Amino acid sequence: MKQMRNWLALGAWVSLVVSAGAEEIRPTGDSSAELTDMVISANRYRVPVTDVGSSVTVLEAADIAHSGQSTVLEVLRGVPGLEVTQSGGPGRIASVNMRGGSSSHTLVLIDGVRANAATLGAFDFANASVENVERIEVLLGPQSTLYGSEAIGGVIRITTKRGAVGQGGSARVEGGSPEQWYGAAEVHGGREAYDYSVSASWQQYNGLSTVDESVGATEDDSYENLSAAGRLGFAVRDDGRADFTFRAFSGESDVDGFEGFLVADDPNATTDRDGIAASASYRQPLADWWNQSVLVGVYDETLKGDDPDSEFNNYRIDNRNLDFSAQSDLTPLALHVFSLGYEFENRAGKSGEAYDKNLDIHSVYVQDQWNPVGKLHVTAGARVDEHEEFGSEPTYRGTVSYGVPLTSIRLHGSAGTGFKAPTFSDLYFPDFGNPDLDPESSVGYDAGIEVGLADLAAVVDVTWFRNDFTDLISFDSTTMLAANVEEANAQGLEVSGQVSLCTNAQLGASYTYTDSEDEQTGAPLARRPKQRYTVQAWYQPVTRLNTSLALVAVRERLDSDGTDMDDYTRVDVMAEYALLASVYPYVRIENVFDEDYEEVNGFSSPGFTGIGGVRVVW
Repeated sequence: MKQMRNWLALGAWVSLVVSAGAEEIRPTGDSSAELTDMVISANRYRVPVTDVGSSVTVLEAADIAHSGQSTVLEVLRGVPGLEVTQSGGPGRIASVNMRGGSSSHTLVLIDGVRANAATLGAFDFANASVENVERIEVLLGPQSTLYGSEAIGGVIRITTKRGAVGQGGSARVEGGSPEQWYGAAEVHGGREAYDYSVSASWQQYNGLSTVDESVGATEDDSYENLSAAGRLGFAVRDDGRADFTFRAFSGESDVDGFEGFLVADDPNATTDRDGIAASASYRQPLADWWNQSVLVGVYDETLKGDDPDSEFNNYRIDNRNLDFSAQSDLTPLALHVFSLGYEFENRAGKSGEAYDKNLDIHSVYVQDQWNPVGKLHVTAGARVDEHEEFGSEPTYRGTVSYGVPLTSIRLHGSAGTGFKAPTFSDLYFPDFGNPDLDPESSVGYDAGIEVGLADLAAVVDVTWFRNDFTDLISFDSTTMLAANVEEANAQGLEVSGQVSLCTNAQLGASYTYTDSEDEQTGAPLARRPKQRYTVQAWYQPVTRLNTSLALVAVRERLDSDGTDMDDYTRVDVMAEYALLASVYPYVRIENVFDEDYEEVNGFSSPGFTGIGGVRVVW
C-alpha cells in the first residue's frame, strides 16, 4: 500500500499529459451512440455484434453487477472458450487461456492500453477489480492483424465507466467467512460539455493457505488490495470527444514457494505488485466520410518478492508499455468502411540484475468492412509489425457474418494468423534465455451458426474452432535453454445459449469441448480441460428480490508433468433485496457444496464461502 499514493499521482499526471485509452470510434462519428449490442474490439470501432464474424462475448455493467463478484477474473469464468486458473485463491497468480492457447497468447487491453508484461508475456488478473468497469469484451481467435503481438489467441478489452449528465454514485461494503472484507465507492456525473467517473475499492482476505494442506501447509496467507479508477471526458465541437482514464492497484500477498520442484509452505514469503494503466484519447470527425482517432497510453507495473529465508524469493521485476496509435476510418464508397492505422510501442522490462531491456515496434494495418448486400458483412485486413528484434512480421485476418433472409439464422466465421514475440525473459534471463529464438505463430479458423428462437425468446450459437500453433517456446533439455521446440494444435466446439423463461427469469448456459495436442508427445496441452460447462441464471421472484446462480464445471485436465488434475463443479448463488429505494442488502455464497479441488496442482482453492453486505445507490 505504501506506493499507492505515488501511483495515483502518476496516474493523474499521465492521464492529463501523455496517455491514451482510445475508445475507438464508430464510423458514423455518432459520439452519443449507445454501446448496447455493439462491440469495439472486433474492428477497432463500434459495430453491431450481429455484423461481426469473429466469436465475441460482451459483458455489460449489468452482467457484472448480476454476478456479484468483485474481480474481473471471477466474472470471466462463465465466458465460452476461456479457461480461468488461479494458483492459491484471491490475490495469487491468475491467468486466462483462450481456445487452447497459453496465458501469454491472450492480449489484455485496459482502456486501449496493452497490459501484458514484457518480461513474462502474460497479464496477471489477480488484482483486477470490477469497480468502475463499464464493459468487458472477449474476442476469440488470432487477432494480430488489428493488435499485433500477444493477440495470437484473442483479446480481452476492459473499459472504464463513462459518466453521464447529472450526479450519482454508489457504495458497498461486505464481509464474510473465511476472514474477508471488501469495500468500494464510486461517483459519477457530468453536463453536456463534460462527464466524469471515479472509484476506489479495498479488499482484505486471510482465510486460505496458498499451497494446499495436502502438501504440508500450516498457516493461512493474507492478501490486501487497494484499487482506484477514473475517467474524465470532454465533448469537442463537431461531435469530437477527448477522454482521460486511469486504473491503478496495489496488492500485497503472503505466498508460499517450492522445495526443489515441489510446492511447499513458506511462512515468511511475500509479494507486492503495483500497477497503473493511464490513457488519453481524442476522436474527431474530419468530414462526413472521415473519422480520426488518436491514442497514447502507458501501463507500468512493479512486482517485488521478499523472503528472509530464501534468496531465490527476493526479486524485483519492472514492466512498462508505452503506446501510441492513430486510426482513420473512411467511408468514401457506399457499403465500405476502410480503416487505416499506425501503432508505435515501446516495451521495457527489468528483472533485478539479470537484464534491463527495451525495444520499439512500429506497425501499420489496413482493414475493409464491406456490406455488399442485406445482412452480409465481410471484413478483410492485413498488418505488418516492424519489430526491433525480429524484423517484419506480416499477419492477416478475414471474417464473414451473414443473416439468412426471412429467418432468424446467422452464419459467421473467421480465419486469421497471429504471432507472439519472445519475452525479455525468453531472450535474456541467465541460464535460460536464448537470443536466437523466433516468434511463436498461429493460424486459426472458426465457423458457426446462431439461431434465434422467437417463440422461446432464446438464441443459441454453435461454433467450431481450430488453432495451429508453431515455434512454441519451451525449455530444451538438450541445450538447457529456451528454444522453439514445440508445435501444438487445439480444436473443438463452443455451444452457448440464452433464454428468457419469463419477464422475471433468464437463463444462460455454455459448453466448450477442446481437443488439444502437443504434436511432439501426442499428449493434451497442460491445464486445458477437454470439457467445460457453465450455467448462469437470474430470477426475480418478487419485485424487490433479485437472485442469481452461477455454475462452472471442468472435466479432464492434465498438469504439465502429465498427472491428472481435479475435475470440479463450483456453484455460486446470490440474493439481493431492495430494502429501500437506494439500499440493497445482499448475501452471496460461493462454492455452495464446499467442493474440494485444485485449479493448479498443489495450490489451494477456496471452499464454502459465505458473504453478506449492503449496497447503497444515490
